[in-house]
Amino acid sequence: MLFEPTEDQQLVVQGVAAVAKSLRATASHRDGEGGPDAAALEALRKLGAFGLLSPETVGGLGADATTWTLTLAELAFADAGLALAVAEHGLAARALAAAGDLPRAKLAAQGRELGCLCLNGPRAHLDDDAPGVTAIVAGDAWSLTGATDWAALAQRADFAVVRAEPDGGLFVAGLAAAGVARAGIERQLGLRAAAGGTLQLNATPATRLTTDAAAQVRALQAWLALSVAAIAVGVARGAAVAAGRYAEERVQFGAPISRLQPVQWHVANSALDIDAAALLVGRAAALVDHDLGAGRPLAAATQAAIWQAKTAAGTAATQVSDRAIQVHGGYGYTRDFPVERAYRDAALLQALHGTPGGLKVRTARFLAGQA
Repeated sequence: MLFEPTEDQQLVVQGVAAVAKSLRATASHRDGEGGPDAAALEALRKLGAFGLLSPETVGGLGADATTWTLTLAELAFADAGLALAVAEHGLAARALAAAGDLPRAKLAAQGRELGCLCLNGPRAHLDDDAPGVTAIVAGDAWSLTGATDWAALAQRADFAVVRAEPDGGLFVAGLAAAGVARAGIERQLGLRAAAGGTLQLNATPATRLTTDAAAQVRALQAWLALSVAAIAVGVARGAAVAAGRYAEERVQFGAPISRLQPVQWHVANSALDIDAAALLVGRAAALVDHDLGAGRPLAAATQAAIWQAKTAAGTAATQVSDRAIQVHGGYGYTRDFPVERAYRDAALLQALHGTPGGLKVRTARFLAGQA
């Protein structure tokens, strides 16, 4: 069993790391502004991040799940909100390409058009994730009416991939059309750079992407959970690195506080949590790649592995960022240090696309069925 990325994966991560270094320096600005800035979007376009999951036929890179998770973790090390925006756009772009909407899929792969992914209604939960949008057909024309749950890039996107009743099919709607209202969350806790929000659609023209979308929707939900897990690992690493640097710089009693045993325990416990979460995310991504390589839908065991990875990574991000704030002392609660933002981002990542409690129930049900 290999735990090291392949040479190609390492090259991708190195390219992302080079861009992420500059993105990390400007992350607090995007957090304050509540969305991605033009310079960050252009850097991501040049990097090819928006088309990472899109097939080569539309100008994407056709990356596997392992490369995808490594990339998201590296981006999240710099800016979790920006990483989430890339993740949800990438999955929306991939859905367009899979459905054969090639003109828009090409623009999405280049990042020239940004998309959001809206699978659930505003009151959805794990046991009842029904869409809040209804599709109506008149002749050959479709329109969408209803409200969506919070989605990354909803305030900035040019198009939305939306799941709609009555059969849960997927549609694509241009968001410049009449009847589209966007709403953000005022003073949102974290992940502000994702420009997230909700959509209210009122007879908005749309194109049907799929008919029987149950399997595709389940796959998209699994990919979303896997993506958030990878982002959480990146947030945890960023908080741990910031805490380690501060512990070396902060001097008390004539020596850096990194020499104090309580601080050392924080560092060691954080390293343990991060490595455990990263290994679970890596295992889940490898199982996804195995299923896709065999040309079959994601197996139940693969989805259970994703739930476990999401639970572990979300918990690790919250615990590591909490420890990082403790290492910083009172300064950790100010916006002068990145651990404050990591703590806010981690709180949302833990609940987004599956709470720990809900995912544990799903995992238990799966394991009980295997007994």
